[in-house]
Amino acid sequence: MKSELHNRAADWINTNPEIVNDPYPLWEDLRSQCPIIQEPGHGVWLVSSYQDCRAIARDQKNWSSFLAAKGPLRGENIPSVNRARQHIQSVCRGEPTTAITKDLLEAALKDQNDRLQHNDPPDYLQYRALINRWFTPKRVSDLEPRVREITQNLIEGFPNQTGDVEFLAAFAGPLPGTIIADLLDVPAGLRNEFIEWDNIFAGNTLLHEGQIEDTGGHFQRRKRISSWFTQVVQERRNNPGIDLISELVTTRMDNGSYLDDKYAEVIAHTFHVGGQETTSKFFTSSALILATDLELQNILRSDPNLIPSFVEEALRIQSPTQGLFRVARNEIEINGTIFPSGALVQLLWGSANRDERTFSNPKGIDLKRPNLRSHLAFGHGIHLCPGNHLARLEARVAFEELLSRTKLITLSKNNSFSYMPSHIMRGLQELNLNIEF
Repeated sequence: MKSELHNRAADWINTNPEIVNDPYPLWEDLRSQCPIIQEPGHGVWLVSSYQDCRAIARDQKNWSSFLAAKGPLRGENIPSVNRARQHIQSVCRGEPTTAITKDLLEAALKDQNDRLQHNDPPDYLQYRALINRWFTPKRVSDLEPRVREITQNLIEGFPNQTGDVEFLAAFAGPLPGTIIADLLDVPAGLRNEFIEWDNIFAGNTLLHEGQIEDTGGHFQRRKRISSWFTQVVQERRNNPGIDLISELVTTRMDNGSYLDDKYAEVIAHTFHVGGQETTSKFFTSSALILATDLELQNILRSDPNLIPSFVEEALRIQSPTQGLFRVARNEIEINGTIFPSGALVQLLWGSANRDERTFSNPKGIDLKRPNLRSHLAFGHGIHLCPGNHLARLEARVAFEELLSRTKLITLSKNNSFSYMPSHIMRGLQELNLNIEF
């Protein structure tokens, strides 16, 4: 039985469609039989229980966030990063190595570009402080009228007002994309490309540029957006506005210095991708829950005050980020399992959020659950998603408007329920809904 679990765990990392489309039976089996397991393909350790995931996420001394959003398959062409990655791969394969994990990680973290997800204290905290100044609850709350305006415009633009709607392209992608474009003050001429939802790339952990033919101009569009980030950082340093990029480049960090141009570009691009990708996936998964539960629709329509509770439960049950990675700085024991120094682990938020020991009736929606906000859908610890207040606001407003303006939301007949090939993100490639007004 354990060997079968090992193989299924490897299928997850290798994005076998059978596992990716429905990982929850595997998560349940792991929690009950082997809460910590090393899959044989890449040597990644999968951590499936709520308490273990939470404990590792909080422990910055023994666990590094290097590679947090990339895992074992995608890399950067930076020598120190590659050396650290090669060392981690050797450790995961059980090969002997004399390198010192802590030194390798510190060198790689110093040289690589991502100053948010892939960084550790104390360096990380300076960059995170810049972001926290922008995404305060008050600032996010002030965005509600604009979020509601965009939501209403999108609903009014549904085809024929009644009938089939491809929800990802018509609503779930454009809503968060427009909000992020507003925050970054993207010019009108670039907005359509910036907001356009790109299912070829979003969350795909296997994709490299040479793997697909660029028939839709996807790579060219990405390069144009990247070039815009490079250009606008310098422009707004010299002539700042009231947008997020201007604040990034004109606010001093705790050490008194300003953010370097290249780091400002990376952080701004992170918000372009992260602010749209995870939220759009969450909207789509939440709409699927509603479309398959008409009783729940009726409850929420009759009492909109329950919509925030629905948002929390949908985040828990269908976490858009199923898991992120950590690297063991030192040899460390967790619940009887000894992780060698350099071990690569994936914290399975999607499994932890259905842990029976933490959440009663974990597969069901419970709008009165006493620990509604205890889920790990936004991560945990110092790397808790900085945009979580914005995502919650967008979701609440989106479903308030959708449910108040519609009579019935059901599934169309032409749904494949195919998910992106990813061992990090969970998101439908499309969702066709029949919407009655």
